[in-house]
Amino acid sequence: MNTGEVLTEEQRHNMVNFIKRTFGESVNDDELTSDDQIKKIYNEAVNYSDWGL
Repeated sequence: MNTGEVLTEEQRHNMVNFIKRTFGESVNDDELTSDDQIKKIYNEAVNYSDWGL
């Protein structure tokens, strides 16, 4: 997923859920406001967990 690419509502929802399952309370909702922030933190979660969608 490229920086600047707009997420669909379903993609955003799935990515945020994965981030929250991976990092739990250590990620605040104010960190998940833009698509680019979500993608960056999602990639960190994938690297951390060796999983993804």
